[in-house]
Amino acid sequence: LYKQVENRLKRRELLNRLARRLSSKLSLEALALDIMQTAAVISNADAAAVVLVDPSNESRFLQFTHNLPGEPLPTHTGQLPAMAKQAFEKQQVVASNRFGEEAHASPPWLPVDIKGAVAIPLSTGDRPLGVLGLFTFERPFSQSHEVLNTLEAIGRQAGVAIENAMLFQRINEYAITLEERVRARTEEIRRQQEQTEAILAGAADAIFITAADGTIEYANPAFTALTGYLPEEVIGQNPRLLKSGQTPPATYRDMWRTILDGKVWRGTLKNRRQDGSLYDADLTIAPIFNQEGRIEKFVAIQRDISKLTELDRLKTEFLGTAAHELRGPLTTIRGYTELLLARGDTFSPKESKKFLGYIHEQAVHLATLVSDLLDLSKIESGSAFAITPETINPRSIFQQAVAHWQTQTTIHTIRLVEPETWPSVEVDPARLKQTLNNLLSNAIKYSPQGGEIAVTVTVTPSSLRVSVSDEGIGMTLEEQKHIFEKFWRADASSTAVEGTGLGMVIVKHIIEAHGGKIWVSSRKGEGTTVSFTLPLTTGVATILIIEDESSIVEVEERLLAMEGYHILTAPNGREGLELARQHQPDLIILDLMMEGMSGETVLKKLKADPVTQSIPVVVVSAKSALLNIENAFALGAADFMVKPFNVNEFLGRIKIALSK
Repeated sequence: LYKQVENRLKRRELLNRLARRLSSKLSLEALALDIMQTAAVISNADAAAVVLVDPSNESRFLQFTHNLPGEPLPTHTGQLPAMAKQAFEKQQVVASNRFGEEAHASPPWLPVDIKGAVAIPLSTGDRPLGVLGLFTFERPFSQSHEVLNTLEAIGRQAGVAIENAMLFQRINEYAITLEERVRARTEEIRRQQEQTEAILAGAADAIFITAADGTIEYANPAFTALTGYLPEEVIGQNPRLLKSGQTPPATYRDMWRTILDGKVWRGTLKNRRQDGSLYDADLTIAPIFNQEGRIEKFVAIQRDISKLTELDRLKTEFLGTAAHELRGPLTTIRGYTELLLARGDTFSPKESKKFLGYIHEQAVHLATLVSDLLDLSKIESGSAFAITPETINPRSIFQQAVAHWQTQTTIHTIRLVEPETWPSVEVDPARLKQTLNNLLSNAIKYSPQGGEIAVTVTVTPSSLRVSVSDEGIGMTLEEQKHIFEKFWRADASSTAVEGTGLGMVIVKHIIEAHGGKIWVSSRKGEGTTVSFTLPLTTGVATILIIEDESSIVEVEERLLAMEGYHILTAPNGREGLELARQHQPDLIILDLMMEGMSGETVLKKLKADPVTQSIPVVVVSAKSALLNIENAFALGAADFMVKPFNVNEFLGRIKIALSK
């Protein structure tokens, strides 16, 4: 009796300890092992198993074992053993000491030499979860009511703990799934944000985004390029900092009325840059709505249309000028022809010849004007500018042009400064004459007080350089920026010299069609010099290397010399700028990291100088940050290569830059 009481107390203590442990465990595997070990001790069993049935599919269950030979698959599909099925379906303890005789109904991982077995249902409330199986190998299983009742209590306790663990497992799996979804969605949003930022950063138009009250929250690089304001200088500010005071207030009232009404506004404003200069802005503002349909932000896109506005003004001015240019010759031609027709027999042969000379002169002037208009139409349409090059010695063309224009003026002295030896050039003779006639005509017209006009011809290693200089009215730096623009004239006042503003545009296209360059230098009141180059027939491309590392200079010089290029080198920015102006190379290779004057400063000066601004510059630098590359291109670089470079890529990209 004492032994029975001791066993009963021992089973109760084990049961209490199990209950405490089960309440603290959330791992199904650890939970099942604790249940099996405790139940085996209480029932004096040799082995145990826990089978949890999938509630959505009773043919699929999860298995855990203790002291059974072999390792069953954690997840099994099939039929429950007969005893287990009975315990699971009837929710009652089933015991048998003839298990070995029924082994054919058991799964293959259960040994056939099992003697006794008991199946305890695992459940919570009325919901069955699975079965706890206990086994003996060589002796019968004790089927006392006390043991079975204890095992049944273990089944109920275990059922609650297993359900909690399964619930925790499902919550954990859901949390992991949710976390993965959040991570994937966050990554998708990040990619979309990066894509949007890349689109905004790469946009050619200036874009800025404001809050609903107009406070600027974002500005792209094009905004900085247009206005001069860095993003950090405008974020938190109001767009009114761009106001010039020259846009009618009614325009702003209409703008705000439209966008606050949730509509897109389009219009033009006269805005002011950070440096105080004005520009015409074509502006589009669109509201951005939140989920509640309220305006949350505004996105504004503006484009500088100053050139278009100026071009429209110049076209209007050109129409008036062209009409005047046509009326003058036509009046002369009509007047003298009508005079000759009506009273020709009253004039002497000398007078008639004089009148015919006037008619011929004005007809030639009209033909020139029509030719200029036809050339302009080709330029405007983008069609090829026709040239018919021939290999010639151009000396006679220059001599004839100087001699002809000297006969057209009595207050100017036109002088030709010739080289010692005239080289051969591949040029369209008619177009070269047209160029010289235009430049000499301008030199005479824009030096109304007379003076010397010099046509200076020099020879460089790769080109013929021509400069036409006068002592006339000259131009300011601002006026020089416009000299190659259509319809623009240095003096467009009512008292200005005659002209359509087409000549220099056409001359520029003629020179560039020959592979040459053209530029202008002038001082107001001191005269103007227009210079151009023409490639020599036998010349090779000249490349200037501006680099302070002598070893790198030697490598680049040897590579380029092997390709047949003529090489110039400069160890610093100051000497590089001097050589660039003096020789006007076909290409410049520029390092950014140099002592004294930085490569960025050199690039700015090259592109600001009319003599060198058209020379392509290839930056070769160890500065590989994206900001350095973008800044170089913004300053006018034709290409950017990072040191160290691949030899074949280096030579290939130099050829591409030269071809452009």
